[in-house]
Amino acid sequence: MTRQNADHATQAKSLMAETKQIVEKVDAHMNQMAQAMADVTKTSEDTGKIIKTIDEIAFQTNLLALNAAVEAARVGEAGAGFAVVADEVRNLAIRAAEAAKNTSVLIENTLKSVKNGNELTKITHEAFKGNVEISVKVGNIIDEIAAASQEQAQGIQQINIAVSEMDKVTQATAANAEESASAAEEMNAQAGQMKEVVRGLVEVVGGAFNGNGAGCVSKVMGGHAGAVKKSIVAAMKAAKKPKVDRNLIPMKEGEFQDF
Repeated sequence: MTRQNADHATQAKSLMAETKQIVEKVDAHMNQMAQAMADVTKTSEDTGKIIKTIDEIAFQTNLLALNAAVEAARVGEAGAGFAVVADEVRNLAIRAAEAAKNTSVLIENTLKSVKNGNELTKITHEAFKGNVEISVKVGNIIDEIAAASQEQAQGIQQINIAVSEMDKVTQATAANAEESASAAEEMNAQAGQMKEVVRGLVEVVGGAFNGNGAGCVSKVMGGHAGAVKKSIVAAMKAAKKPKVDRNLIPMKEGEFQDF
């Protein structure tokens, strides 16, 4: 399980690295889009200036058409054709002014939309920037988790090795304990036998002085009764002999005849 956690942490680390790369690419595209929106805004503003110029030209053309119509009316019938032309020019100027006005409204709406898009782009850019920072932090945490899991796996492996060694030692200790128990049982049995032998010897020694030693020896020692009896008799004879003091000076026969 620990090894599996370490592997999962390593995979998560790899996925976070890929996610970080994707977020960085998206962030770069967002920067490019923000720059494009800024360019569109500037272009729209320049177009709005041109529309204002067109509106001013239409206004001036309308004034000229009015002046031309006034002059044609002064001339009378000779200026009737010129008055018609001036009137058409005036109509064109009015239409141009209306078109310029409508175009200006469209450009203003476009500018508003571009500004809103630019604001959204900035917000999205900040969000992706924060996402990049979070991805870095998460990546660092996953690195620490992967390292800790690896160390934990190594520690558990060492513990398993130590437990295996302890198991071997325990088995050896159990075997030694069984051998010790067997030896103890054998020693207890031998001690019991020795106790019986000693008890028999005590009875033999006591019976030797009472004249019943031979029967006891035969009963206890079996086939070795004769040898035991001889040893006991020899010991008793040695005990009855008088002890000679080695510190006394030996006397030769006839040394005190003169006395």
